[in-house]
Amino acid sequence: MIKTTVESQWNGEAIKVRGERTKARSIWEIGLDIEARTKLLCPVDTGRLRASYTTQASNRGTAMQGKALGGDEVGKPSSPDEVVVGTNVEYAPYPEASRPHLRPAVDLVQGRALTIIMNAGRAEFKEYLRQK
Repeated sequence: MIKTTVESQWNGEAIKVRGERTKARSIWEIGLDIEARTKLLCPVDTGRLRASYTTQASNRGTAMQGKALGGDEVGKPSSPDEVVVGTNVEYAPYPEASRPHLRPAVDLVQGRALTIIMNAGRAEFKEYLRQK
């Protein structure tokens, strides 16, 4: 007869914390990717509009301390699961209407979102599994 012993340990809270960190990191990286692609697609006359785009997330602070060119806040996320990418330049809607750059950037990143989330999860849980 063979006897075996099985021990189990509940790591639910640690997993939950890492899952939340993965989510926060993914949201932030998706916002930064949208910002970068918006700047690439943005029409340039003086460069003011392109330079003014910024990213803000409630759990990460901001890419530019919440201030776009001109010093006004761009907008605050309404929840921790939200990121705001935008500008405070008053004429921004006009170039967006004639030569869209923010909406196409969102569309481009939407296709990459799962990859960003997967990579963030791998990085977070790889570190966790090394500790065990």
